[in-house]
Amino acid sequence: MYVGGYDVIFKFIASLLSGFTIKLIDDYVDDELNDLDQMNIYKTILLYSILFIIVAAGIHVEYTVTIISSCYMVGMFHDMYMKLPTKLRGYQESILLFLINVYLFSFYAIITSLIAISIIQLIDDLCDRKWDKKYGYKNFANQFGKVEIIIISFILIILLAMLEYRKLLIIMMAYTLIHFMYKKALHKVKRRENI
Repeated sequence: MYVGGYDVIFKFIASLLSGFTIKLIDDYVDDELNDLDQMNIYKTILLYSILFIIVAAGIHVEYTVTIISSCYMVGMFHDMYMKLPTKLRGYQESILLFLINVYLFSFYAIITSLIAISIIQLIDDLCDRKWDKKYGYKNFANQFGKVEIIIISFILIILLAMLEYRKLLIIMMAYTLIHFMYKKALHKVKRRENI
């Protein structure tokens, strides 16, 4: 489908754009942007999220869809039995989304994306442990313990490295870059508002 070396670049860019979308939506859901001008931020999040997903899917549809689907499924882990607007419970929607991804792509593609996103979620929970505890957000590190989550993270990292080491490297590089750029951008916006 793609020329050899460009495939990795396309996957990285798709992962980066998907990651920005996920980060924006995650902060919106967790209400971590409440210090900023809310109406403008919420409109911006919606518009940029749609734009990022469109471009990411155009670059590499399998990576984009399986990564974003995996984020949704991993995000449902805390709310598995909650009834959603579809009248389905969280776990039912996750199973349905999983089956759609298997049908559209492959079992392998969705499983490796689920493992990759689980790693990111656990690392993020370890980093946000104190913040999440302070504000009452759900967090696996607070729920199961820091050491346990570190061990599970290492197991998942080893498993993904054995299954698809390129996806592990691509996702981790994208996560690191997004984390760095997002913190820097948010810091600039807050600094501008204080002037």
